[in-house]
Formats: sequence, C-alpha cells, structure tokens
Amino acid sequence: GYTGWVHTFVEDLGRGSAAATATLTVFWVGFVAGRAVSSWAARFVGPGVLVAIGMAGTTLATLVLLVARHGGPWLYVASLLLAVGVSPIYASMVAFAESRLRFTGTATSLLLGGAGIGGMALPWLMGQVFDHTGSKALPVVMVALAVSLLAAGALVRVALPSGRSVAGAAS
Repeated sequence: GYTGWVHTFVEDLGRGSAAATATLTVFWVGFVAGRAVSSWAARFVGPGVLVAIGMAGTTLATLVLLVARHGGPWLYVASLLLAVGVSPIYASMVAFAESRLRFTGTATSLLLGGAGIGGMALPWLMGQVFDHTGSKALPVVMVALAVSLLAAGALVRVALPSGRSVAGAAS
C-alpha cells in the first residue's frame, strides 16, 4: 500500500515528481537490501524472531513517517526504515507458520490466496480513505496498519502451537 501511495503523497506535499520518485526508489532499494540481509540472517535466527524484528521495524518506521509527514530528509529515513522493516515479514511469516503446522496443498493455496486478496484489498481500502481525506493521511494510515500488524502477529503467536511436534504428532 505504501508504494502505491507514497508518490502521490510526496507530490501533494508540493515536493515535486523528482522527490516523489526518489522516495519510492529509497523504499525499493531498502526493500531489496532488507530481503538480502534477512535471507542471510535466517540462517542464524528463527522465523519468529525475524517476524518480530520486521514488525518492530515497521512500527518504528511508521512513527518516523508520522514525524516526517511534511517531507524533508526524514521522509527518506522513514521510507528506508519501512522497507527494511517489511522486507522479511511475508517470507518469515510463512516459515514461522510452516514450522508449526503441516502444510497441505489446500492450506498453502489458502495462505497464498489470502495474501493475494490482502495485496489487492489493502491498497484499494487506502485509496478509499484517501478519496475522503486526501493523500496526506498516508502517515496515519500506515501507523494504523502497523498497529494492526502487531495485533495480528500477537494473535497468531498465541493461536499457533509452540513447535512442529504438536502439528507433526498426527503425521
């Protein structure tokens, strides 16, 4: 959702298309770097740790974005932090779930289908908010999404068994 709206957000701040493109570029460079580092780090720490680090980084980034809502250098910092924060979350969440549940074809298709629906629905919902309030609502919306992510992560952590032995016992 952020990448779909940050360009418009920066342009609406009056910073121009070049600054908007630079902000988006900082995000994608940070995302690629974050994925590379998290792939390496996955050899040393568990997926739950990577998810927690990603969620904490995402939350911190959205708070920085809230502070940087008027543009300037902090907007680049927020974009970089957000990119690095979100980069390990999806893959690590799948690995976290896989370490606790036995994945079947049906379960995997539901997981991927749900991710696809979320990938379509969240940017659309953000667009609905922005139609009513303007793109300057992006920082507040991102904080709300980060808090929702933390809540969902906490619920999943509580709901899933603590290890493969529980899920694999029936196998």
